[in-house]
Order: sequence, then C-alpha cells, then structure tokens
Amino acid sequence: MKKTITDIINFLNKECGYDYAGHYPSMLLRRIMVRVEETHAGNISDYSRLLQSTPGEAEKLIETLTISVSMFFRNSLTFEIISQQLLPALLHSKITSGNHEFRIWSAGCATGEEPYSLSIILSDTFSRESQPFESTIFATDMDEKAIRFAKKGIYGAATMNEVKFGYLNKYFKQDGEFYKISKAVKSMVSFSRYDLLDPTNFAPPESVFGMFDMVLCRNVLIYFNPEYQEKIFYKIFRSLSPGGYLVLGESESIHAKYSNAFREINRIAKVFQKMQL
Repeated sequence: MKKTITDIINFLNKECGYDYAGHYPSMLLRRIMVRVEETHAGNISDYSRLLQSTPGEAEKLIETLTISVSMFFRNSLTFEIISQQLLPALLHSKITSGNHEFRIWSAGCATGEEPYSLSIILSDTFSRESQPFESTIFATDMDEKAIRFAKKGIYGAATMNEVKFGYLNKYFKQDGEFYKISKAVKSMVSFSRYDLLDPTNFAPPESVFGMFDMVLCRNVLIYFNPEYQEKIFYKIFRSLSPGGYLVLGESESIHAKYSNAFREINRIAKVFQKMQL
C-alpha cells in the first residue's frame, strides 16, 4: 500500500505539479480512500490505475486532498487579539517610522474567509485613524479552485456565524441566501496560487520581497511531516519583518529550530512575535 500511495503522489507531481510528498501518509490515505469509494474502485491499487488512465480524475483527487473547512473570523479570540493588541502596536510603530504601509500574508487561505476577515479588521481600524494607511493582504493557497472561489467574494450564510452584526451590515451586501464582500474589503486582498514547498522563492512572487508585518499560517503545518514543516517555517521566518507577528493554528507551535527567534504573545491563540536583531 505504501508503494501505491507513493505512485499516486509521484503521478500528481508529474502531471499536475502538486507535491504531496511531505504530507502525513495516514492523512493522504484517508482522503484517497474517499475517491476509491466514490469511483467504486475495488481497492487503492485499482484506483491508482484508474487515476492514471481517466482524464479529469487527478483534478478530482486534488480537490479531495486539499479540501478545507473555513469561515469568517474562525477562532474569534485570534481576531480579537489581532484587532485589540497587534494592530495598535503595528500602528504605533508605523506612525513612529513614517511608514504607512501594512503587508500581511495569509498562507493557506483556502476559500478566502481568513484574508477577508483581516481586511475587515484593517478597514475598521483605519477608519478611526486621522492619517491614511495602505494595506495589502497577500492571500495564497495551492488549490486553484479555492482561489477562484475566493476572488468572487460571495459566501453562504453558513460561513457568517462569527461575523459581528456591525461588520455584517457595513462590509457585506446580502443577496438572497448569499453575502457579497464590499469592494473596499476586496481591494485590500491579492489572491494567488502558491505552493509553500516551492523551492524557488521564500515568499509569494506577487509580494516581490516579503517583509511582512504579519503572517497567518493556521492549520497548515499539521498536514506535513517534521522535515517539510521545517522547510515551510524557514520561508515564514525569512518573510517576516523583525518585530512582525506570526499566527499559527491552535494545535501548532513554533518549530524547535526557531524557538529562540520568537517570543510568545498569546499561548491560547498561538500568536508570536519575531525577535528584533
């Protein structure tokens, strides 16, 4: 079975450019078995042969492998800390330095709820400031279909459970059962497909040079083995500005190799700050 999973991984890499070699085998097996059942293949070996001979099946498998659950303001404590603690600190630093540009990376943005939640917080914060500020949220995911969905900015009511009433009225327009993001919120977010294991760069090419004030990489590292987690963490470390903030998922932690490079801001919400040299 291990060889069959390796064959499937190699096929997806060769045919579609998706590298799943660093994912935990148990997770891959669970999701591959979903397609085994849906295609009525007899077993995983039969499915491997079906995959390589059936046009379009690779795309369906990739969708299953990259499926994610997301909603606006997921883990609301995290966004409260960003709004009430991190942004005020960054604003003070920006005003002091005379640099009024915010750069944020949402790594593994799925269908866009996370970066749009950030954009809403930034819009709300900037509206109370007497000085103008600019912000770009670079939102990336390896799932092209998820990126296309996110760019539309239209969501069902099920993703809105954690949205404050004031935000809902101000930054969304309801159309039947759906909610459309305002143009102001959308304009702050730049979506692009990006593989965190891409060895050719340490930050999304659209960001040019990284230097982010904040990186959110929540519930992404848990899918990778330690070797690949270190590769991803190297990118995050390099792309963050000194003093910048890193937000991880609730079951994730700073890689041991970089433990002395960050100080803990909030243990529950998994918020850290890169140490200044």
